[in-house]
Amino acid sequence: METERERLLQAEQRRLRDLYADINSDWRQVRYLFGITLAAIPIGMRFGLAAGIIVLVLALSFVATAAYLIGVRREEYRASIREIDDELTMLRDPDYEEPRRKSTWRPLTLFETQESPDH
Repeated sequence: METERERLLQAEQRRLRDLYADINSDWRQVRYLFGITLAAIPIGMRFGLAAGIIVLVLALSFVATAAYLIGVRREEYRASIREIDDELTMLRDPDYEEPRRKSTWRPLTLFETQESPDH
């Protein structure tokens, strides 16, 4: 028998999978953003080398920012889908043990240092 929690989790899982598919199409289109760097050529010819370099740097910054933001969101969706999969499995099978994730990576705060596993 399917519980209300299971139905909600399945709906959230469907929503996240749709969002993941959308963000994957955005990820595939990031490489086309490099085309805006070509604008540096005519701008450099018309307004000088300094203007061309500025446009090139701005265009590459734009592409790098887009790739970073899309990549981060993509990984967040993937992790959320994994968590929901685990939770649905736990709801269906009470004897199921949650798998331990290999990576325990987390960003360090400004004043925090990374401790070795020995401590």
